[in-house]
Parts: sequence; C-alpha cells; structure tokens
Amino acid sequence: MSANIPTAPPPAQQPRLVSDALYVVRTPERFHDQPALRANAWATLKGLRGQTIDQLRICRMQRAMRAASAVQPMIGGA
Repeated sequence: MSANIPTAPPPAQQPRLVSDALYVVRTPERFHDQPALRANAWATLKGLRGQTIDQLRICRMQRAMRAASAVQPMIGGA
C-alpha cells in the first residue's frame, strides 16, 4: 500500500498559495518580525521555479530589515 501524500497543492489551491507567498515577500515591512513565514514564502516561490533558497541570506535580510525598522522612527525626529 502506498501512502496518499500529495507532493504539490491541487491546481485550484495553487494560485492562492502563490498569491499569499507573493504578498509576504512584497511587503517585508509587514512581515519582518516573522522570519519563518518569510522563509516559507521564499521557499514556495523559488520551489515553483525549480530553484533553491539560501537560508543564511534570508536571515541576513531579515536582520537588516529589523534593524532598519528600529532606526526609522528616529530619522527626521527632533
């Protein structure tokens, strides 16, 4: 007996999966504090293209975004 484990989402669900992943990736200011979600979104999009992701690069980008968001309120302030 083989296990009935899907390897990819059904075609009807894939557009929602892709649109959600695109939203997460395109709005880093909203999701900068959720590194697992951002990494998962990148992995989803890159996987659909047959590519791999560099986890260390994603972590560095997330740290830079957190640092920038912490400094941003001070810019232009009195």
